[in-house]
Amino acid sequence: MRRDSPVKRRNPSGQVVWVARYTGRDGKRHIAKPTWNRRKGTFNRKADAQKAIDEAYGLSDRPDTLGDYAATWTERHPRSERTNATNDHRISRIADVEIEGIPLKDWPLRELRRRHTLALVDHMLRTEGRATTGAVGILRAVSAMAEDAITDEVCDLNPFKGIRIRANDPRAKKKPRPIRVFTFEEMHRFAKTAGRYEALVRTFTDTGMRLGEILPLRPEDFDGETL
Repeated sequence: MRRDSPVKRRNPSGQVVWVARYTGRDGKRHIAKPTWNRRKGTFNRKADAQKAIDEAYGLSDRPDTLGDYAATWTERHPRSERTNATNDHRISRIADVEIEGIPLKDWPLRELRRRHTLALVDHMLRTEGRATTGAVGILRAVSAMAEDAITDEVCDLNPFKGIRIRANDPRAKKKPRPIRVFTFEEMHRFAKTAGRYEALVRTFTDTGMRLGEILPLRPEDFDGETL
């Protein structure tokens, strides 16, 4: 589907404006003239000019910006309830971060590039003081969203994919939470508080089995003498 972009112009005064031009059905170029703009076809913000072009093509209902797409992403491409909640929360934490003077939520997904992602990572680590693990979690969420946006033809590439954050990145002010290791005796005391589920908890703590390996088990599979 054809989608034109605004044309950048500089007025004699030095002011930068964006001109909304589109190709009509007659094959000729036209100026987009939305009713909500007094200066027909000329805009101070690139996003407004793009909106006018999209309206001229009848694409105004398409979620173009990161914020608009994120607002309904987990409804249109649902994961588990917990994953949806986690993704929504993570993206909300960086929606207002300004990248090149524009909040990330207002950036058209189609225009985001790797340099914007690198600027976001720098902001999360250096300005917000996030731990590297937290920044990685956010990148995974927006990357998954971008992949679905490609499927929906809202963007053409995933600018968040392939960005690596080292655990020892010197910009990170907040260190990851230390891993706590409990003794078997401590875990056995914890398992007793589970009551009739003690055997199930002990299977996790004593054998290191995964959830999918434990769920098929039946009560008679547990030998209380060996716990």
